[in-house]
Amino acid sequence: MQGSPPRLLIYGHEGQPVYINENVRALDDEGYLKTDQIFEVAGIYQVRVGSLVKNVRIIEPSLRPSLAGSGHTGAKVSKPQHEVILAPGEWILIGRTPFNSSCVAIHGRHTRLAFCSFEPTFAIKVGGGPGARVIQFARQSAECCGKIRKIPDTQRWANAIYSASIRHPILECVIENDQGHTAQDWAEYVRFAKRLKRQWRQARQ
Repeated sequence: MQGSPPRLLIYGHEGQPVYINENVRALDDEGYLKTDQIFEVAGIYQVRVGSLVKNVRIIEPSLRPSLAGSGHTGAKVSKPQHEVILAPGEWILIGRTPFNSSCVAIHGRHTRLAFCSFEPTFAIKVGGGPGARVIQFARQSAECCGKIRKIPDTQRWANAIYSASIRHPILECVIENDQGHTAQDWAEYVRFAKRLKRQWRQARQ
């Protein structure tokens, strides 16, 4: 994809030169092609080593930005924007603290890019019936110490986690080379959400 070029590993070339669009390109110490900025423009690039020819196609991104978060009024957000890719549907992004939660609606039939002002740890999708979907974007331990006020943000955080947990959600992870901890990390967030709901329930009594 344009803006995220591939890394090409060349092996078994036995010292033969490597060409991209008939221009010789060097390899680094690990055998990867030094592409510099050659893949910055969308198009089809021909990679040739001896008689072997492969085409690499760089495409322009087709994702449309979708601002995330309830309560946005169009004012500029001073915090850095974090992006995630989500399938169509109603999602809730949650961060490491109960004060980090945001609703996202992805309309249409295509996956799109969504932004939020905090680093999202999980995206949660809960429908009206059974089943739920949880996607992990980062390994962030939950920070939920002491008494947490019951406000819309913290309620949304706890309710989203709890509602998904009782539906035995499908867990997914998009963290590269780190997909063995999702169930453990999710269980930690579920414990904190249950603790918050119990704390608020006791406060009413």
